[in-house]
Amino acid sequence: MQNKKRTFTIIILLTAASAALSACVIILRGGAPGAAVTLLSAAAAGACLLAADVKSAKYVRIARENQALCQEQYDINEELEKRLAEQLEAMSALADRDAVTRLYNRNYFFRCIEEAARSLEAGDKLAVLQFDVDRFKTINVSYGHDVGDKAIAAIADRLMAWNTHGAVLARLGGDEFAVMRRGRMSREELDACCRELIDICSAPIFVGDQVLYVTISVGVAVCPDDAGDGVTLLKNSDISMYKAKTEGFNKYVFYSPLYKENITRKNEIEALLRKADFSKDFELVFQPQFELPGERLIGAEALLRWKSAEHGYIPPSVFVPVAEEIDFISRIGKWVLVQAVEQIVLWNKTYGTQLKMGVNISPRQLSEDDFFMTLKTLITDSRVNTAWIDAEITENLMIEENSKVKPIFDLLEELNISVSIDDFGSGYSSLGYLNKYRFDRIKIDKSLVDNLLLPGGSGVEVVRAIIRLAEAVGKTTIAEGVESHEQLRILNKLGCRQVQGFLLGKPVRAEDFARNFIERDLEAAAQKALRTAGRCPPGAAQYDPLTRTTTLC
Repeated sequence: MQNKKRTFTIIILLTAASAALSACVIILRGGAPGAAVTLLSAAAAGACLLAADVKSAKYVRIARENQALCQEQYDINEELEKRLAEQLEAMSALADRDAVTRLYNRNYFFRCIEEAARSLEAGDKLAVLQFDVDRFKTINVSYGHDVGDKAIAAIADRLMAWNTHGAVLARLGGDEFAVMRRGRMSREELDACCRELIDICSAPIFVGDQVLYVTISVGVAVCPDDAGDGVTLLKNSDISMYKAKTEGFNKYVFYSPLYKENITRKNEIEALLRKADFSKDFELVFQPQFELPGERLIGAEALLRWKSAEHGYIPPSVFVPVAEEIDFISRIGKWVLVQAVEQIVLWNKTYGTQLKMGVNISPRQLSEDDFFMTLKTLITDSRVNTAWIDAEITENLMIEENSKVKPIFDLLEELNISVSIDDFGSGYSSLGYLNKYRFDRIKIDKSLVDNLLLPGGSGVEVVRAIIRLAEAVGKTTIAEGVESHEQLRILNKLGCRQVQGFLLGKPVRAEDFARNFIERDLEAAAQKALRTAGRCPPGAAQYDPLTRTTTLC
């Protein structure tokens, strides 16, 4: 019997999602090997199936069901591909954003600057305003990084609300932010922009029960004036920002090529600090403080001097900001404190005096957990009368609502160490802390003393108000930087009870201080007592300049 030839047509349906075979439909016409194989998409297969010579209804039904399944699979895959594309786009957007603030991050901002600098049109300018929060480390140390992050986020929210200029906003990292503006801008417009940034950041920041007051330093660089590419533009705005920080708080500075030299100098100072031998390179000098009226010696302020073996004398105004920036100030401060305490013990025990030593203590030192343990150990080892120590603290520490500030003052009071508020009136003075914290003395800043001689008398009225305010809350005032007899006369008349300055005594080494001020003051006191009573009063200290000894009458 002759075999009838059978043929097979095999249609393989492919989905768009994969090159693998996702479905295979075999439509039988007969039954012989060597069937033809056709690869079709689901849509094309549907048309072919309708035209196929399929005699069995069963196979037609199976083919149609498979077609429907393939179409369903195709639709599902298409939807998955769409969602995946959306997720990839969202992830790409997240990669350009800062997680804390939702502002653009450094990488995206840098790409924007590069592109904007390359495509800058003639007559347009590209400005970068870079700023950071002054003393932001104090917030992190005092309150914790969670509060610091919330403060950063609050600043970012204010920037976004302020941004009506179409500027690109970014958080470059830590407490550093940047603003990029493009177009036809005048210097006056950029001035106004900087002032607006300072204003919005200066408003109180509320984080839970804490109220934070921050200041910022802003650096500005403009393309093509200051740079021709994005890399240099961002670098120059950064240089300008650090220049602004040297000029105080809430300052802004436009780039100048001279600032680059300052950065190089700062790097040199940092390298010298890290390898300095404190005992050889550092020394203390002492500026006398006097009581009014009468100009009786009451103490001294310890001031640090640095004589580098390589560069000679480097002033504190140059190296102290660098030391604070690299977290070196605590090591220096501890050395100063030890030397100053040892010196006042030596003087008071040698001469039988009760002089007080003023020592500058940085907020960074006070915020360290072991500061008071170190101080207590020093007091025990040196056997110092703590009434001989005066801690000089800048008012910036108290302007901040710091939960650690009151315990600091309480501990100093417990140790019987007096506290002076240094540089009062040099920044954003606040009256709220005058009754809130225990301290003993307000140091009127030199800038206010200089203004005493201004025409019109406004400078006198400012100092008068400070003295009256101090008296009202039971505090003593001491004026810094007294350099003329007229300033001294005015301060005496206004009721300022203590002074220091070049007029009465420049900072000198310990041996010169003892000879020029302590011994001279004791001799003057003894002569005055003799003139008054005709003899040495019982119990009074009598100093013999020949033998350099002090005896009690």
